[in-house]
Amino acid sequence: MEKTTFAKQMAYLSAAYECTITKERVAVYWHQLGNLPDSAFSEAVVAHVNANRSFPRVCELRELAQAVIRRTGPKVLEPPRVSTEAVLRGHARILGVNEEEYISEMLKRD
Repeated sequence: MEKTTFAKQMAYLSAAYECTITKERVAVYWHQLGNLPDSAFSEAVVAHVNANRSFPRVCELRELAQAVIRRTGPKVLEPPRVSTEAVLRGHARILGVNEEEYISEMLKRD
């Protein structure tokens, strides 16, 4: 996550819960949550403020952010699409042999 995103969201929490956030608290929250994606963290902060009366614990924000990631992340990664010919051309280049002859020879094999 970008530090500016983190700082803005911590300021949002400070305003929402009318509290001053100490440097020590900021350090702990950054250490624990700094690896989250910006959008997931931002959405987690807003969701927490919408549903809770007290300042969030680290674990609460992490759980909300992970729920966002599960909901919005890719469901299945597409397999790479590489033709047999492209693979064989790559092999021929690595071996330093004529591509057409190599492909022809490899396709004749069982």
